[in-house]
Amino acid sequence: MATNGFSKRLRLLSAAEYGAVFDNVQLKTSCHQFLVLAIRNHDSRSRLGMVIAKKHVSNAVQRNRIKRQIRESFR
Repeated sequence: MATNGFSKRLRLLSAAEYGAVFDNVQLKTSCHQFLVLAIRNHDSRSRLGMVIAKKHVSNAVQRNRIKRQIRESFR
């Protein structure tokens, strides 16, 4: 089994966790293609959640490729 996976403890999983980030933004930065929102975490590990809208990337294969590339850069 791969040791460099993207385990559940490194991900935002629930709607409440995503809502906390969207409602309590402490850091916001953007460029033409990305919007990054962040809040302070009291854990020792950073966590990542991604939202890629069908409106912007309509092809599911492309959306999944983008997610894989972001996950790889996060690890």
